[in-house]
Amino acid sequence: MEVDRSHAHPLFVELHELTKQVTLLPSYETQLTTAAVETLSDGLQELMKGGSPETLAQKLQNTQTSVLGKLR
Repeated sequence: MEVDRSHAHPLFVELHELTKQVTLLPSYETQLTTAAVETLSDGLQELMKGGSPETLAQKLQNTQTSVLGKLR
């Protein structure tokens, strides 16, 4: 898509040019199972209360593996 620079605000033109320089990635939530997203959300709350990142990582791995194993 090309921008008609004569009608567009200069900031929009600048933003449009900047977006051409980046590669957009899918949201991580679209790559995880629903159960894993819930585990991650709960785990982030646990981290805020002093929980261990390693524990969260293990819970997330276990959840994702468990759900994907049931799908096979």
